Amino acid sequence: MPVSPLIGFTRFRDRRSSPCVVVTVISVLMAYKPVANSTLGEWLVERSKPAESPKQVAAIDVVELYGGVQMSDFGPLALKACRERMVQRGLARRHVNQRVNRIRRCFRWGVENELVAPSVLEGLRSVTALKKGRTPAPETLPVQPVPREHVEAVLPHVAKQVACMIQLQLLTGMRPGEVVQMRPGDIDRSGDVWVYRPIHNKTDYRGIDWMKFPNTPLSKQIEIGSARRIGSAS
Repeated sequence: MPVSPLIGFTRFRDRRSSPCVVVTVISVLMAYKPVANSTLGEWLVERSKPAESPKQVAAIDVVELYGGVQMSDFGPLALKACRERMVQRGLARRHVNQRVNRIRRCFRWGVENELVAPSVLEGLRSVTALKKGRTPAPETLPVQPVPREHVEAVLPHVAKQVACMIQLQLLTGMRPGEVVQMRPGDIDRSGDVWVYRPIHNKTDYRGIDWMKFPNTPLSKQIEIGSARRIGSAS
């Protein structure tokens, strides 16, 4: 029977004055919005589409096993039960540990916003990660880079601006999305070391707002005229 996402939702500090109202696990998950465009709450209500985001995937076992449970009763054993279910479904050890960490981050957010008692989070932190060779969860092979000769073989067969983007990624290790948003005006080419300062990047919250790369022969081959048309190649 599906659990209503609207079951008892209030701050844990108010429970003394309202003893009949409790915070449930699913109510915390429903409120969890670490980023502005999070759709976890909407997905928990609808459940009409398969889980897509990492937050949705990590929430599945928690919701199905303990969604209606009081948050104060969700402890280390409950978290380990969710983890064991992931292992039984054949998930790799690394993926299981990632999902458990996402669950903990959700409830850490709950503590920060006074929806979860700090003692609950402290208990969940006591659950250690699965160790290699000490769990039936399988291991995953490390993702290897594409051989460079395969990448260079593509260059003559793509548009000039796309070739420029590929060369820039080889030089800097940038992601495709980061290359697409580049503008020549954001690159300081006045010295031996070029400095790229994008308007926004995924490490803004860490205070990292620039990228440096040497002025090598390869960087000189990346024509600025092509760079101006990078955006049109997406």
